[in-house]
Parts: sequence; structure tokens; C-alpha cells
Amino acid sequence: MAGGAAKASQLVSEPVAEAPISNSEARIKRLFYISLIIKGVDAVLQLVGGVLLLTLRSTQVDSAVRFLADHSYGGDLDDALFRHASGYLSHLTGGTIRFVAIYIIVDALLKLILIHEIFHKRYWAYIGLISILSVLVVYQTYRIILNHSVILMVLTAFDLVIIYLSAHEYRRHMMAVH
Repeated sequence: MAGGAAKASQLVSEPVAEAPISNSEARIKRLFYISLIIKGVDAVLQLVGGVLLLTLRSTQVDSAVRFLADHSYGGDLDDALFRHASGYLSHLTGGTIRFVAIYIIVDALLKLILIHEIFHKRYWAYIGLISILSVLVVYQTYRIILNHSVILMVLTAFDLVIIYLSAHEYRRHMMAVH
């Protein structure tokens, strides 16, 4: 009984030493950590975007989109991405912009915290990341059905890969503990 309690406390708070793994497992683990780094960079960019969205007025947001289109697309304001972003932003009210900004910031912070904890071998964070990404995948799938967004399809596929890799790594760690 005392041994089981010790193992449970390690899963919650203490990092556990890892058992040796095969070459294929090492490749999966490497892919997992690379995907986490990419997701972490995405979360940092998302956090910056959320803070900017929260601090800028709607006219400034529209100006920022125009600035990005001008510098990213060579001034092609007829670009589909620009038209989509500009059209979307023109329908947002101040309250909606605040809600979206806070949602983006909270989502980014949760991902950053969970990724940080996974890098520090806190195994509870695997379940948290899988849970949050699963909810996002369901919502993103709903949005894909409505909008047929190729970008969202790619992001959703990436999230599904991270969910799979997270579950794989979590199972591997649980097997090593037991």
C-alpha cells in the first residue's frame, strides 16, 4: 500500500527517472518533444496576439491587419486571407473582441503551462494537454464543417498528432512506473 502511495505522489509532483527505450520509441519521443516546441511557439504567438487584441481598439486592429497585409502580401488587399480577416474583424464589437482576446490568452497560457510541466516530467500535465486539445479539436471540427478552412484542417491534424503522441508517451511512462 505504501509503495502505491509513493508511486501516486510521484505522478502528481515528483519527476520520475526514465527507463531505457528502443530506437523507435526514442524517435517517437523526439517527435513528441519537437511537436511540443512547435505548439509552445504557437502558444507564445497566440498569447502576444491575444494581448494585442485586448489592448487595441477595433480600428487599430483593422489597421494592424491592413499593415500586415501590406507588408506580408506586397499590398495585395484583395488577398483571400486579408479579405477574410478584415470581414471578420469588421463584425466584431468591443465586447466580442475582449471575449475573443481573453479566450485566446487563457488558451495560450494553459498550453504553455502544460507544455512546461510536461518538459519537467509532471505526468498529470499529459492528461491536461490531451483534454484541452481534445476539446479544441471538437470545436475546430465544428468550425471546419461550417467554414471548410484548410488552415484549420492542418492545425486540427497537428493537434491530433500531439494528442496521439501525448497519449503514447503517457502510457510509456505509466508502464515504466508500474
